[in-house]
Amino acid sequence: MSDTSPAFCSRFTTLNDPDSSDWTALASPSTHYGKFGLDPDQTLQLWEPDSQERIKSLVDTYVAARDAGVPSGGGLAFAINIDQSMFDVFTSRTLSGDDARGFDLVIDDSAGGSAPVLTKAPDANNRFSVSWGGGADERSIETSDGSFEAIAVSSASPPSRPRFASSADDDAAAAVLIAAFHESHGELRHAEHHVHDGTMIMFLSDADHVYGASAPLSPPASSSAPPAFAKLGLASHFSSNSLDDQLLLLTEGGHCYNSHSHNTRNIPLVCRPKTHPHTDACPQALDYSLGSFANFAAWIEADHDAALTPCNEHILHGTWGLGSKPSGALFELDGEAAIGVMAAYETYEGDDENACGTPVRGEDGIAISAWSSRTVDSQYSYVEGSEVWEPVAIAGRVGPGIEFEVALGLFAVVSTAALVCHLLFGGRREAAYCRVNEKEDGRGEGGDEEAAASRDDVQLVVAH
Repeated sequence: MSDTSPAFCSRFTTLNDPDSSDWTALASPSTHYGKFGLDPDQTLQLWEPDSQERIKSLVDTYVAARDAGVPSGGGLAFAINIDQSMFDVFTSRTLSGDDARGFDLVIDDSAGGSAPVLTKAPDANNRFSVSWGGGADERSIETSDGSFEAIAVSSASPPSRPRFASSADDDAAAAVLIAAFHESHGELRHAEHHVHDGTMIMFLSDADHVYGASAPLSPPASSSAPPAFAKLGLASHFSSNSLDDQLLLLTEGGHCYNSHSHNTRNIPLVCRPKTHPHTDACPQALDYSLGSFANFAAWIEADHDAALTPCNEHILHGTWGLGSKPSGALFELDGEAAIGVMAAYETYEGDDENACGTPVRGEDGIAISAWSSRTVDSQYSYVEGSEVWEPVAIAGRVGPGIEFEVALGLFAVVSTAALVCHLLFGGRREAAYCRVNEKEDGRGEGGDEEAAASRDDVQLVVAH
């Protein structure tokens, strides 16, 4: 804790402790983080927690000490190995009001086993409904318009559901894609489609995977070349949603790419798609994929291994939580290049530490979570015969008032000695499958974007 030159302690400018440290003692008035608390430029940092209860405990300790007048230095940072969306969801139970990064709450504790359906009101950006049990139960949800400052859940009459008037061209294109999928893949469990600017994107699933297909509405799909179905990843359940030109895909049972144990293995590479249902599936991992219609269409139509990973420059992909049967909706947030993602789902059924970032355990029922995401509006194109997508410099926003700029480019080669993040979503390493209690200390999944986000001096700093 000394800051004297003879002791060579003046060179340390960050209190960089493991999440297992005695943070309560460090924050006590008698210690007040030593020189790190007294110096307004020196940061307090904890590394690699991925349990929601642990993260909440650490933030609560810091906030309580700060409110009691203990100097807080340059703020509290986390070096994490979980996706930023998961971090925002996990911290939302501690941070509230202007500090909120999202929200995460159980809205009914007696509805386990009932697949929820989330719907945004057609005439309001901040009103939603969640129904389950085949529509037997329903809740109305209202949030602060354009932010996460407040949320109210009630049993009042929910907003009217949007009515989608499909055109003859829509129906014809959908019928062609479904018929072609039956012919090429056999079993079809579920299909959903979205239309924007004359292009249809359809998601379809069999027993183990979710696929993507695109078709122009003019000329009619039946007169075009046979559609190609890109295997986007593992999924035991999926749902999709769109807002303007943005498209969201939520899946259950995919591969949890972002993980402490996965990221620190020498093989295989994180950027290598994982699609084997018996070795790669992570039960109850809830994944998101978010991108523009144009970039989804380009990804689906490119002649390459199409499974989505966190290494994609133009379709954001990661694990935001654990549970089952997710249903999603997109909504507008204040700020340029930002979009809100909300999901209703059945809570996590496990009662032990999971290798994919553990939510609060012991909860049962229907829950809703939400977070802010940047959007990638620039259109990417595939360089035929290679693994290269044209790099573009973009400006984005992780959350309201949180800005960053990053250049996207080629993926780095990961050495066997170190974990390297090169550019956004750069090369990282991982194990080939998910395990529970893979490490004795319970640390598990996570790791995504090379970006830093702060809100009221509680920061996210991604571990490399």
